[in-house]
Amino acid sequence: MSSSKSTTTTALRVLGVGAMLLAMPLMGRCVAPSVTQVTSLNLNNTAPVARAGADGEAPLGVPLALDGTASYDPDGDEIVYHWGVDDAPADSVLATTENPFAVNGTRNSGVTAVTPDEVGIYIFSLVVEDPSGALSEKDYIIYEVTSTLQLPVADAGTNETTLEGSEICLDGSASWDPGGRDLLFSWTVVATPASSALTTSSLSDAGVVAPCFTPDAPGTFTLALVVDNELAVSEPDFVFVAAGSTNQGPTADAGVLAANSCDFVQLNGADSVDPEADPLNYSWDLLLVPQASELPLGQAAFDDATAETPVFYADVEGSYTVQLVVDDGEAFSTPVFLELELEQKDTNTAPVVVTSSDAYFFEASPTCSTDAYGNCTNCPNCSGQNLSMTAEGSSDPDGDPIDISWSIQSGPSSAGLSLEEGLESDLSVPGPAGTCTATTNTYTIEVLVTATDCSGDTGSNIITVVYDCG
Repeated sequence: MSSSKSTTTTALRVLGVGAMLLAMPLMGRCVAPSVTQVTSLNLNNTAPVARAGADGEAPLGVPLALDGTASYDPDGDEIVYHWGVDDAPADSVLATTENPFAVNGTRNSGVTAVTPDEVGIYIFSLVVEDPSGALSEKDYIIYEVTSTLQLPVADAGTNETTLEGSEICLDGSASWDPGGRDLLFSWTVVATPASSALTTSSLSDAGVVAPCFTPDAPGTFTLALVVDNELAVSEPDFVFVAAGSTNQGPTADAGVLAANSCDFVQLNGADSVDPEADPLNYSWDLLLVPQASELPLGQAAFDDATAETPVFYADVEGSYTVQLVVDDGEAFSTPVFLELELEQKDTNTAPVVVTSSDAYFFEASPTCSTDAYGNCTNCPNCSGQNLSMTAEGSSDPDGDPIDISWSIQSGPSSAGLSLEEGLESDLSVPGPAGTCTATTNTYTIEVLVTATDCSGDTGSNIITVVYDCG
């Protein structure tokens, strides 16, 4: 017996079989094997030797294998095995069970097994007997049973590659249980590409060792496997399936529907094609403009850079470069470029200026004073007015953008404009001076509104403001 075994066990070996049986109550709750001491009549017979095997450790609930086949008889006689439970934890029933050994339903087999029912130290004894009834000394095997049951281990298999639309099967057959129990399998779809609609229910059977599924989009699919031995569930193990695309990418085709400088340029991507007739997404970029242009590069110059036929405004003559890329939601085309050499358009129509109406103000003349000689003195001015003006109705027949400017063409120098550019401006109209006679004092102010298109052609209109102080 190994050095880890109790001194009681050592004493038993020294005392011999008879003393051993007397000493067994010292071991705790002990049950002696059902053997009977027989005095051999053959003085030349040698007693057999028991070998119970090496001590060990095991988790609770796992059958312990007991192997006494290393026992032998020096005379070569066949031997009979007698296993017993010499000691067990306080709450265990193994020591009081008539036959706790599992193999062949007997304690008399060379190889047997027993399942511990409590955590603690178990001491199993083995006595072997030869045909003459001679018994060996007891040999012991000690098992320490721990409280932590070893979890089953899930193995989801190796990572795989395939093509979208091609069925692939997973393999969890390398999963195992330390106690040799049968396993239940549970697969879960954890993550899919953004365009995939695959779920766990898409698996052929999520509860088998090797389910199959068909990737419905290119990208990486992540699946998890857990196994259950009906006592505990394993930690998950993951497998990654990379699905390649079978998609054929589209081809971009960029054209021009209409183009001039100082005009709107309408582009056309309608001739772009996809071999599988997938719907296309468009992406336009302005890459190059003339040095004098004020257009921003990129997509901001377009009315809608994702449209099939977008528009941008060429504000000066010169070279413009436009790029088009199309995609089918999965693959992108090779970029195509349009080199546009834009010249001033041949004909141009001047803008039309539409303004708010003329205005007329009247105010009774203020009371004036006269001195002792009848001279008119101290005639205050009328109060003055403010006029809001607009040119919002102005436009260009060619659709060109226009710039609006405001200026006072005639009138008192004290008249003023709040703004000189833009669609709206305010005019401050000073009040004329009052008079001591019946004469009316009048101010007339003319405001010129000018619209200029990108060709330099202009249109104008005048707003007339009259102020009578009389």
